[in-house]
Amino acid sequence: MKQQQAAPTTKGIFAALNDTIEGAKASAREGMKTAREAAGQSEVPGKRTKAQLAKAKEYELKRRAEEKEKERQMRRWKKASQK
Repeated sequence: MKQQQAAPTTKGIFAALNDTIEGAKASAREGMKTAREAAGQSEVPGKRTKAQLAKAKEYELKRRAEEKEKERQMRRWKKASQK
């Protein structure tokens, strides 16, 4: 014969629900840490490491040099078209 299981008590239902909610919160926190790491941020949001700052500076110098070269080329073309 099958034994009938006792219906869960109200306290048991809320405990199970609380465990589920806490598990979801912990999972969300882990996801946030992963998202920050993926964005390349250090522990404190908004702060960048020295390596990131150096990389950004190098990129900016390269970008400015390219812009200057484009401007020079445009001036050359403009001079050539006026002659």
